[in-house]
Amino acid sequence: MARQLFTRFWRSLTRSANPNPPPPPSHPSPPDVPERENNPGPPSNPSPPSKPGPQETQQPRDDTGHNAPPDIGAYSLDPPNAEDNDEAPFNFSVARSPGNISVGQSALHKDIYGVWGTLLLLLERGIFTGPTDPTFSEYRRRIIQAGRAGLVGPYPKTDEGSIALKQIRDNIAARKGRQLKYRYLLALAGWASFGILSGFLLAVLVPSPHDAVASYGWVLIGSMVGAWMSIAATRRQISFDDMPNYLDRRIEPIIRLLFVALLSASLSILVHLGVIDIAFGSVNLKDFSQKDSIAGLLGLVCGLGEKAVTVRVIDRFREVLGSGGS
Repeated sequence: MARQLFTRFWRSLTRSANPNPPPPPSHPSPPDVPERENNPGPPSNPSPPSKPGPQETQQPRDDTGHNAPPDIGAYSLDPPNAEDNDEAPFNFSVARSPGNISVGQSALHKDIYGVWGTLLLLLERGIFTGPTDPTFSEYRRRIIQAGRAGLVGPYPKTDEGSIALKQIRDNIAARKGRQLKYRYLLALAGWASFGILSGFLLAVLVPSPHDAVASYGWVLIGSMVGAWMSIAATRRQISFDDMPNYLDRRIEPIIRLLFVALLSASLSILVHLGVIDIAFGSVNLKDFSQKDSIAGLLGLVCGLGEKAVTVRVIDRFREVLGSGGS
């Protein structure tokens, strides 16, 4: 007890003698170390790598993780500025080994020349006024642009080029298809009028004892009318692939109508002889030699259904020849 009192007294004397004692020397404080438990948990997950910014691009990688070579267009445009000259020829030539050309680029290259060939055929048949026709120049420029986008340069957009080419095809058919069909129908009507006139002369000028022969004239008239109606009855808008079928207005209509005339004559003979029996309700076409109206109906059937009648006649001939040969 006496020691404690003496210690307090001594401290009070020391403070009174030196009221501002120097501060103790400063030492760097040790870093705060989190206390670990006896069984620390797994380390925290590292932060994920930062994503590329808006200005950065990632190059495609192959299966091994290395940078893959760029998808280079397999073709080159000759001349490079083909769009600027409407009358200059152009060509998408192969720029590398044919074995390295993708299926998409090969198909697009083939389709481009198919569309361009049809366009040149339309130009040759007078659908366009000339190579400098604004409409023709527009289609030519769009075809080249579609090929440039899908076939030329690094990272070609083949799918976009194919879509653009399909739009060109549909646009050509929409703008020129109906006009092309009407011109063909007009030419077909002109040639069919000669067949109708020939049938009328055959029906009128043949003497009355030969009524069966005169009936073939009415069959011919009906077949000419039916052949024209079979084309006119189809939809007015034709597809791009069907457009070449309507370009020939000189030879093709004559061949078509001549085929229908011979087909109707052959069917009339088979019906007259009883080889083929055709009836519409209560009307038997075998009586065409007795009534002009039935003869005209028989010809109309041949003209409207030329394909079906052709198959029917050929099959019937095969049945007759096969049974006779056995």
